[in-house]
Amino acid sequence: MTMPIPNPFTTDESQYHTILAILRRAPAGSLNLVNWRTKMRRKSSCSSFWTLGMLSVCALEAVMPWRVALAHDDPRNDASPWGIAAGADSGRTYARFTPALHQAGIKWLRLFPEWQNIQPKQGQWDWDGSDKLVANARANHIHLMGIWCYFAPWASADGGTRKGPIKDMQYWRDYVSATVRRYQSDIKYWEVWNEFDGSFYEGRQGADKVKDYANFVVAAYDAAKKLDPNIQIGTCVGPGFLDLVINQVHADTTVPVSSGSGVAEDCRRTDFSRSDKEGHYVYFAVDPRFVPYGTRGLQISILAKRVAPDKTAGMSLCYESAKGYKGAQGYWTIPGDNQWHEYTWNVNDANFANEWGWNFRFDAIGSPNEFLMKKVRVTKAGQPGN
Repeated sequence: MTMPIPNPFTTDESQYHTILAILRRAPAGSLNLVNWRTKMRRKSSCSSFWTLGMLSVCALEAVMPWRVALAHDDPRNDASPWGIAAGADSGRTYARFTPALHQAGIKWLRLFPEWQNIQPKQGQWDWDGSDKLVANARANHIHLMGIWCYFAPWASADGGTRKGPIKDMQYWRDYVSATVRRYQSDIKYWEVWNEFDGSFYEGRQGADKVKDYANFVVAAYDAAKKLDPNIQIGTCVGPGFLDLVINQVHADTTVPVSSGSGVAEDCRRTDFSRSDKEGHYVYFAVDPRFVPYGTRGLQISILAKRVAPDKTAGMSLCYESAKGYKGAQGYWTIPGDNQWHEYTWNVNDANFANEWGWNFRFDAIGSPNEFLMKKVRVTKAGQPGN
């Protein structure tokens, strides 16, 4: 694969060519060097989703070493913007090229053994390969960027290393915790999976695939931060993949409802027990790259159901318009059964400026009972949904 190498600093052009010259003399390995600014591209998706497990993901950044304020007292940091992403085969050949990386002034190496190599069987840990890699990087004054990726076969859906969903998310948490605990003094920056939005994760597609990734990211973030609050967690998906996410703001106005299936949550419920009445409102913000300022025509949909067939419930929509926040036409009463139902409001005068920290909300102040929500979708008018 190709590793984007951001260069936000003023770098002498000769340094770039010197690095390339040295690397070309290194033994053959799966190494690529590119400049971030030549690779930044975006594709606009026509719909955006907020789905179960999404809520924490939008609060995370794919934090890379050159994008954070470097703590001088943390030896795991380095101000250099130069790094290499090594291919899978480099797990066997890194000792041949890491001296050349050091000579070239390369300070970062994205490489780490897969889960199946570290934990070949449940309860059995094999640290030999990763210990040697970490020791070699340390000896060559190189900082490793770790990757938590792929399945141990015993934890996957089909006994392989790519197909989900995972049998139990606790297996993933234990794997993340074990690696952080062992290499905490050497590795500060980790990525969750490798190209999850591509062919490296199979079995579920569309919004379900986004949901699965959200659950992996949230579980890894929580497990790692418990052991090291300073650790930085990054994602490895294209921006179009994460454009499927709508961020729920003021998420404490709802509560998660889980079926106990091992995922972060199956749906969320309004919380009418709040004394401030905020539990009657569900707030959302949409990435302005998907719905930029001035976008007028939108369809805003929700998938919801009653908490019980005999518990009447419903809602209206309030959204940010060209004339401020206003209510959309139509109050929706959720049908009286135990099924999920979708309702869509058509808006032709939207103007998402995030004036009060949110772009739209579902108002249940007039609802006699709480309700459950499973999915929210925003679609640009005139474009097919995803």
